[in-house]
Amino acid sequence: MKRLTLLVVTSALLSLAATARADVKLPAIFGNHMVLQRDAAVPVWGTAAPGEEVTVAIAGQTASAKAGADGKWSVKLAKLAAAGPHTLTVKGKNTVTFSDVLVGEVWLGSGQSNMAMTVNRAKDYEQEQAAAKFPEIRMFTESSAAATTAQTEGKGEWVVCSPETVGRFSATAFFFGREIHRTLKVPVGLINSSVGGTPIESWIAPEAQKASPELKGFFEGQKQAAKDFDPVKAKAKFEQDQAKWKEAAKKAKAEGKPAPKAPRDPVALNERKGNVGHSSPMRFAARSGIRVRRTRRRTRLYSITRSSRCWSTTGGRGGATTFRSRGCSCRTSAAQAATGPPCAKPCSRRWR
Repeated sequence: MKRLTLLVVTSALLSLAATARADVKLPAIFGNHMVLQRDAAVPVWGTAAPGEEVTVAIAGQTASAKAGADGKWSVKLAKLAAAGPHTLTVKGKNTVTFSDVLVGEVWLGSGQSNMAMTVNRAKDYEQEQAAAKFPEIRMFTESSAAATTAQTEGKGEWVVCSPETVGRFSATAFFFGREIHRTLKVPVGLINSSVGGTPIESWIAPEAQKASPELKGFFEGQKQAAKDFDPVKAKAKFEQDQAKWKEAAKKAKAEGKPAPKAPRDPVALNERKGNVGHSSPMRFAARSGIRVRRTRRRTRLYSITRSSRCWSTTGGRGGATTFRSRGCSCRTSAAQAATGPPCAKPCSRRWR
């Protein structure tokens, strides 16, 4: 009897597992309150049972695709005009429904701590919070941890801007998006995928870096450094340095002085240094056609829009800001920047 019961339970669990694998599933970037890019083909993708027919519907149009042998499927919706709210329905053997979907401008904000810093740490936060009544501005904050290999799924959710939520928004992305919203009078979706302290190589696929002739010497040197690195000795020295630092910090506190900088774990630093591509942007960026450029210690915002009246901002020296749109670039002071992009005008050239 026990054996029969075990077989029945096992069969039931396997059946549930098979059902779960068969369900239509989409990445976290698709959710309630999301914003889709206007005036451009909109890709929608996910997983389902191999061979399963999947139909996507929104704003009177539908698109269908069949899941491949690996369970992956994707469709492209025709261009949508700025509008909403809509309901996006994805139907296979099960149905997934996303409500309060807007169509407008979608921007990806990425970089280090300058992009990760939130509005509640910005100047005049109380005033900005009280005025943050922008239901057509939404933000998706990617919350996945760093990984040693490329990931197919991210984590996060779309949040509608309000006095109650704006404090958690990326400050750079929010103030930029607010200007876009006020100028273009369309919904704005902001995607914040940033990690403080990450070098540029963390954001580029390792395959692309290793295929570059210019980086051959770098990887050879890295390989040799890995051979020469002794984690046991490094860890022992780190523990000694940490003990000395604790004493120095204790003394500084007693004397009312700032504490010295704490030593960093050399083993963790070595692993991080050798792990190129560990913060690669989520696949939705590449699949959606978002064009991203990053430089060390700079933060840039790029849109997937074809509109020539959309721009990006780049922090510069002395609090200056560089405004860029396709084919034009101009520099202005932080004070002047508050009044809006000075070069937001049609441009004929495309981004290189």
